This record gives sequence, structure tokens and C-alpha cells, in this order.
Amino acid sequence: MVFLIRSRKIDLIQLARDLDESPDPSMSKIVLRNLITSSKYYKEEEAKELLEVITAERLETEQQQKLEQEEQLSIEKLRLELELSRNVNQSAIQNNGQASRVKSLDEIVKMVRLLTVKVPNKSDGWDYFFSSLEKAFANENISDEFKPKVLLCMLGDKVSRTY
Repeated sequence: MVFLIRSRKIDLIQLARDLDESPDPSMSKIVLRNLITSSKYYKEEEAKELLEVITAERLETEQQQKLEQEEQLSIEKLRLELELSRNVNQSAIQNNGQASRVKSLDEIVKMVRLLTVKVPNKSDGWDYFFSSLEKAFANENISDEFKPKVLLCMLGDKVSRTY
């Protein structure tokens, strides 16, 4: 009977069902053991063999589920890689065949500085500066999240000198 206590509760529940009993999943292992041993169909050797079969089937089912889950994860990973590759190719096509890559903030600032006029010293030159800055942003396809950062980087020297 020691083999009953060493087994998992789920296996004991299945054994009790196989012995034509009606176990409740909330029963403890001790109560399940008593239910199994008091069954009119209980014979220790047969119950032990049946429990081994139940345990083997459960382990096989768990292993199969694990393999299916790993296979699904592998398929999902391949699907995501394919989607990523399509997005990269589509992005490259949209950029007139140029290789698509993420630019750092420093690279963006350098490109915008090349395409804009110098930061003005007097108040009357700011209109021209901002219009050239907008054209540079449009030319380089700068996203909205980088525009304020680029502007701050370009004005950084001027702002620090005025205070």
C-alpha cells in the first residue's frame, strides 16, 4: 500500500475511477487511498500494475503535450522571423532600394545639420532656419519622436550660451 501514498493525486483519482469508485478531486491522498483499498475490485498487485500503467500514460501525455507546445513555439518563432524579414524587405523597397537600418540620434543630427542653414544669431533668421529644418526632416524621413531631440541637439550650444 505504500505505492499508493508515493503516487500523485491525479493518478490515484484515475485508479479509483478504474476501480469503479467515484472520487472527488478535493479528496486528500489518504482519503483516496482508503477509497481505493476499500473497493470491492481492489487487489494489491493488480492495483499496483494498473497504477504503473496510469502513471506511464500520464507521463506520455505530458511529454506529448510538451513536444506539441515546443513545436508550436518553433512555428510561431519562424512565423515572426518571416514577418520581420518581410517588413525589412518592404522597408528597403520603400527607401528606394537602400538598405534599411536604424540610425542613431548622432547620425540623424549630422544629416540634418548638413541639410539646414546655420543656427541664426539674430532673431530675424529663425524663420529661414525652421523652414530649412522642416525640409531636412522631410528629406530624411525623421520620425516625430526624434524631431525635438534633433532640435535640442542643434540648439544646445546656443541655449547654453544664453544663460
